Amino acid sequence: MSIHVNYSPSTSPSGTTFYYTKPQDVALAQALERAVIPAANTVDDGVVHANYYVTKHTTMPAVLIETAFISNPGDAARLADPAWLAAMARGIVGGIDAYAHVTRETSRADQ
Repeated sequence: MSIHVNYSPSTSPSGTTFYYTKPQDVALAQALERAVIPAANTVDDGVVHANYYVTKHTTMPAVLIETAFISNPGDAARLADPAWLAAMARGIVGGIDAYAHVTRETSRADQ
């Protein structure tokens, strides 16, 4: 899990993006998206394939989350709000928990 704040030279982009590299990362990225977007009430920029070092060079599923755009005034205000940061954190934890639950159930079914 790599958690970041995004930036653009333009002030218009906003929202949260979930980046993955390997096929085994997709389920984690989707679980995070399903949990984070409603918890943080943020724009969903989707699950996106990317070749980032932190997601590529792992042996376990890995996702890079761009939580919000510091270059966007609305997102910057959210990033400065402790309640929003807590909601984002709860969403991330919820996504990890949902992914782990599905992974455990799948593992049990395979036995």
